[in-house]
Amino acid sequence: MSEPRLERYRQRFRSAPVGEWRQALGSFPFMNQVWTIEPDHTGAMEWRSGSGVLRSAFEWQEVGDYHIRVRCLEVADGEPTNEAEPEEREPDPWIDLRYEFSLGTDGDLPGVVVLLHEVGRAGFWWSEDPLMLRGE
Repeated sequence: MSEPRLERYRQRFRSAPVGEWRQALGSFPFMNQVWTIEPDHTGAMEWRSGSGVLRSAFEWQEVGDYHIRVRCLEVADGEPTNEAEPEEREPDPWIDLRYEFSLGTDGDLPGVVVLLHEVGRAGFWWSEDPLMLRGE
């Protein structure tokens, strides 16, 4: 029999993992990743460390059950950009992500939590570690 929390996640996020996620297994408090996947098919990922925040914007498309396509739009390091000299560049190619959920532990919390990761990988896209839904 499947664990009820795992089944709830599988139903809720069948078409896309929309929500705010954080890097799991990162028990070092000065380094973390926060992923925001919006229902309007945009998103952002922030790498937070003692030296600052690096933000990356992306867009995504639904492909099928537990399958989205993503591409990076821009990366910003928190410094103001020079709008007088816009950078012309081709958009990044689309990347297919097939994802799944599993039960695991997080270095910051006791007990078992639900983790988001790519099929066949421990991490999710740029993250080496799985993600967990914030506030759960």
